Amino acid sequence: MYKLLCHLLICSSLPYLIDADDDTSTVPPTVTQTASTQNSEATVPTTVSPTVNSTTVPTTPGKWYASSQVLYLNKLVAGSKKVMSDIEPGSQLYLASNDDIENLRNISISSGTLNITLDELYDLDSNGKPKNFTITDTLTIFVQDANLNMTNLTGVYYITTKEQAQDPTFHVYVIKTKHNITSSDDSNGTFIILNTQLINFHKEDSDAPQKTSFVSGIVQPETSVLWFHWGLPSATNGGEANRFFAYPMKLGTESRFFTHIEPLQVPLDYWHFRSFGKFDLTIENRYQRSQVYTTTGIDTTGIVINNGKYFEHNVKFLNMSTKARTSGAVISTFPSSKDFINFTFSDNFGASNSASFNNESKETHSILSTTIQATELTISSTSFTPGKFYCQYYGYSGDLLPTTQGTTVITIQGNTTVIAGNSTVSTTPGSTVTTVTTTTSATTTIGTTTAGGNGQFSIFVWVLVLSLFSVQE
Repeated sequence: MYKLLCHLLICSSLPYLIDADDDTSTVPPTVTQTASTQNSEATVPTTVSPTVNSTTVPTTPGKWYASSQVLYLNKLVAGSKKVMSDIEPGSQLYLASNDDIENLRNISISSGTLNITLDELYDLDSNGKPKNFTITDTLTIFVQDANLNMTNLTGVYYITTKEQAQDPTFHVYVIKTKHNITSSDDSNGTFIILNTQLINFHKEDSDAPQKTSFVSGIVQPETSVLWFHWGLPSATNGGEANRFFAYPMKLGTESRFFTHIEPLQVPLDYWHFRSFGKFDLTIENRYQRSQVYTTTGIDTTGIVINNGKYFEHNVKFLNMSTKARTSGAVISTFPSSKDFINFTFSDNFGASNSASFNNESKETHSILSTTIQATELTISSTSFTPGKFYCQYYGYSGDLLPTTQGTTVITIQGNTTVIAGNSTVSTTPGSTVTTVTTTTSATTTIGTTTAGGNGQFSIFVWVLVLSLFSVQE
């Protein structure tokens, strides 16, 4: 009798598919979940009622521009000239360098009747803003010393467009020490961040970057928006495509504020952010060891970015085990090989939710979300050079969890959903569904979509709870 009823219960738990078409999609990321078993007292997740506000998606911040450009000093040839005739008159050139001042004196730039050496752009002006050189005609860059060792130079020079140079809402920052950036009105703004060689370079961390921005103290009202992007602003990437941090955070069709933001490390040579409304933040030339990092808040968000050599990173979450919990990440990956980059949320009871990506399953803005009581996010790879990735993680607590007394209960600790496609819930029809069987007698099916764009999405929801029961003879 017992076996018959169990069989009927399992057969009745059929997967439910929503609008799945037959169009071709990309190879899905590998998604897994394991569930833990508890006895006597089972915790049953309830509907999460966040203690922070959840709002609709605000106006896209910032502006779109024609492409500007960054060039590296170590690409110049000693004793030679580089002539650039395709630059608009009225554009501006900025230098971002911590290189030896004597080396910079040996590099001259000229346009029209203007001629200077790069050391004249080395320091900031009296307002803490970088000095610049206005281009009036063909730009010529000349390395005067034929014996200058160019490979040791770490700096870059950045050339704006004419439109950017004339736009009062467009700003350039060269990060050498500590800089406070603020906006006191409700206008749009675009901010170029040019990093310089780290002052406190940590050789003890084998994957420490040579350049990084340390962003902290972000303060903004809930009417404001901040979007951080890799690369430079242009007419083609002015939207969400190259965004790696959003505040409020975009989760499907909603945007969420948190009570806390972790300090953010951006290990890129250059990047930019867009704003709408008031904000205040600090950016430093500083590196903080982060292979093992503990969050400083319960309801919080932060980032992990790789731009070179990589070793495993662990983010340890503060949480309240008596409350329902939602954790997750928005992930963009650009793997360089078939070696996987793995993102795994785990709790203290053996449950885990994970997603893995390689060069056959690249993703932009995949959302990995779980309701287990995640205490740790582990990001690992079997390769020391897995490729670039950008991960904005988050976690927040909800209502108190009820408890039930009684006999042994097998319970799923949470569920995982991976949603791909430009950070929205809807994706291109033709998604692929991955079925995962847990290590206990309970089974969870996880829906994944991997194609970019807009449209319908498909998702399996199959949660089976088995309860022991007795039959009176």
